[in-house]
Amino acid sequence: MKAAFKIVNLDPPIGYPMAGFSERNHGSEGLHDHITGSVLVLDDGKNKAAIVSLDIIAIDSTVTKKVGELVAKNTSILSENILIGAIHTHSSIDATRINGVHAKINNLTYNEGQIAYYNLMIDKIAGIIIEADKDLCPAKIGFGVSTCVGLGTNRNDPSAFYDKNVNLLKVESIDGQLICLLVNHACHPTVLNHNNFLYTADFVGAFRETMNDVLHGAKVMYLQGAAGSASCRYTRKGSTFKDAKKLSNHLAAAVIDKMDDIEVSDHLEISCSWGKITLPVKEYGTEEEILAQIDSYKTKLDLMKKENADPKEVRKMYVTLQGAERNLNAKRRNKYKEISANIQLLKLGPCSIVTLPGDVFGEIGRDVCALIDGPCFAAGYANDFIGYIVSNELL
Repeated sequence: MKAAFKIVNLDPPIGYPMAGFSERNHGSEGLHDHITGSVLVLDDGKNKAAIVSLDIIAIDSTVTKKVGELVAKNTSILSENILIGAIHTHSSIDATRINGVHAKINNLTYNEGQIAYYNLMIDKIAGIIIEADKDLCPAKIGFGVSTCVGLGTNRNDPSAFYDKNVNLLKVESIDGQLICLLVNHACHPTVLNHNNFLYTADFVGAFRETMNDVLHGAKVMYLQGAAGSASCRYTRKGSTFKDAKKLSNHLAAAVIDKMDDIEVSDHLEISCSWGKITLPVKEYGTEEEILAQIDSYKTKLDLMKKENADPKEVRKMYVTLQGAERNLNAKRRNKYKEISANIQLLKLGPCSIVTLPGDVFGEIGRDVCALIDGPCFAAGYANDFIGYIVSNELL
């Protein structure tokens, strides 16, 4: 077994539109922490695989395709063996999925600068994979799982299902030095809200900073899980960088508690397969029904504000109102009856990583992994983005 870990800087230009919150009325004002891409390349002697994590909201399938083509031309890594996930921070540049379903449904347009960033991002991702492939060294790998309490909950009901599991993939050199620690957990990185105009990886950036201090170097990457229904809405005290740091410490504690217990092996087999899913698009009802919902939610929101209701519940109602307004826009613009996307299954010995191409609810990630023997990582926002994917049990 051989491995290599690399990081590339993806800092966007200041002033560009940010993703995640429609309330923002202007572009970014600066940089709080670096927007990066990290890559882990693994080689079992016969097959290679690359796992990529990006500090952005999402990518489209064009990114996955073009990165795969560039890497396959310059290495022996097969394009289908590349997994690209986004951490889904709501405080990075918007122009990272310009050819996807999201942009088409919302009729979004991008200027030359945004398109240039998108294309440069693709080149940088491919470049860092190619660079890592040249730096492979003998390695050992192992898997573990911990539990995190305190970072997030179900974003709609704190008593409802929330996956507390923290999946760990540890890669060491032959002499026991840590090469990479990949952490997979499901929680929206939305401690910072729409009032933040600084680029940031949110709690993920704070978590990596803490872990890299502990490990004396940049060796940690974060693979977002099925976080569509998970956030820190009910755990955060405020929406500052200090709050992000405090919440990230819960995740750091969970990881530190288990990482040294992971047993590693110098041999495992890599394999990869792909499949396609086709999902029906939500039925929105009539325009009159949606307008009535919007009026109802506005009335409830105004009443909650007048009664000084719990800010978390006010935010929940506000987001519900936003959802209804987005449904109205989608009703008017969306021509799709169903949407198709690809799902990747990357096998690393006993461990499976399943990609989920959107804002996938935690119940789906849970149920997918329940079908698979051995350790399983559900990787949301990976290889594509087709929007929210809601569990049938919640419809």
